[in-house]
Amino acid sequence: MEEHIARREEALRKAKAIIAKSDDVSEELLRKILIHQELLSNKDIILNDDFYSILNSRISVHPEMVELISRKERVECVRMERKLICPISQKEVVDPYIGECGHALEKKEAMKYIRSNPRAVCPQIGCNKILVKKKR
Repeated sequence: MEEHIARREEALRKAKAIIAKSDDVSEELLRKILIHQELLSNKDIILNDDFYSILNSRISVHPEMVELISRKERVECVRMERKLICPISQKEVVDPYIGECGHALEKKEAMKYIRSNPRAVCPQIGCNKILVKKKR
């Protein structure tokens, strides 16, 4: 039995070493490995009725878990780009046509669409407003 426990401990150590090298460490996977390591090193926990919450509280303060969580919290968004994509041409809107519904389309594509269909419905999914040729 001790030989099996030793093999399991070694397998967990190797698995933890492999995922530690990864750039995108799975918090859930690390948590599971740490839980198994804690159970192997402290077998008396299993005798407690509330052993799962004890394990989770111990793992939450484990240095590797704390480091992983703080590393994930350090990631921040520095810039966000938003581009309007015409639902007709699937290209970026350069010269916008804004329908009465508020949706933006490329003006050239919108005018072609309106000329070819007198009851041109806004091509945005879920919108059923009629597009009209705007007077200048």
